[in-house]
Amino acid sequence: MQIEIIKNRSDIGAGTRGSDMGIDAIEIAAINNHNPFFTRYPYVDVKTHNETIYNKSEF
Repeated sequence: MQIEIIKNRSDIGAGTRGSDMGIDAIEIAAINNHNPFFTRYPYVDVKTHNETIYNKSEF
């Protein structure tokens, strides 16, 4: 079985600022618990457009 981590640091649709830090918080918790999960497997960073939340829209 092959594992690949997908890191999606998006605030869009979350309803709250800061939700993009979720994956980083999980990774830090793993590091603090001496869990090598995030260093053992490859990862992909999803390109985000978090800046679009500052664009006003009526929808």
